[in-house]
Amino acid sequence: MKAKRVDSWPFQILGGEAVIVVPQRREIHRLNEVGTFLWNELREERGIEELAARVSEEFEVDEAAARADVERFIEDLRKRGLVS
Repeated sequence: MKAKRVDSWPFQILGGEAVIVVPQRREIHRLNEVGTFLWNELREERGIEELAARVSEEFEVDEAAARADVERFIEDLRKRGLVS
């Protein structure tokens, strides 16, 4: 499965965390440090395995744990309409 962020939503990095605004639905989404890292990686379409490897390397965590977290995160973003 691959994912790419939807570029139509404005966002800004504040204090190291991404804040994404969806004006049509009057929503604001705030991402933590790892979520912000992934959001930046999703500028381009990327696969779960690639994202998990990058998270594992960047945050020095087990790749299997990173994969499970990335899958949940991407699914959550997909449900919110923030990635395609």
